Amino acid sequence: MGRDEVGSIEKAWWASPWRAVVAYKKKDKLCVLSVDYTLTCEKTSHFERRVKPTSSSGSFQQRLIYQGKAGNTIKFSYREYSNSLTNPALDEQVDHNLSESSVIEYKGARIEVIEATDDLVRYRVLSSFDRSKIHVNHEP
Repeated sequence: MGRDEVGSIEKAWWASPWRAVVAYKKKDKLCVLSVDYTLTCEKTSHFERRVKPTSSSGSFQQRLIYQGKAGNTIKFSYREYSNSLTNPALDEQVDHNLSESSVIEYKGARIEVIEATDDLVRYRVLSSFDRSKIHVNHEP
């Protein structure tokens, strides 16, 4: 699966519909709980739990989205969303030259780049975005 893809559950035509997915982190297994409370499990070599933000009335989000690397320059899109994740209120291109510094500073956020290729970036967040540097007037 790619970076932005999600998994799916495929069931046999004769199987009961599923109710929930159960992940046992310490046992490296994923299970599907059916509507008739049957638990079917399979060992897996790796899975990752991710918390995805959701939007609600009055919500605000800032995102740095990795776009790749060209030479020593890494590229990001910076987006601000207010009340909706479908239309960014601000969308900017951000370039950073790694030969000058491995630390990116943007809108108050400080991010240390550990490794960067065209396909991935490994990083450490040193500080989060500074709310005083936002573009959108976020008043309730």
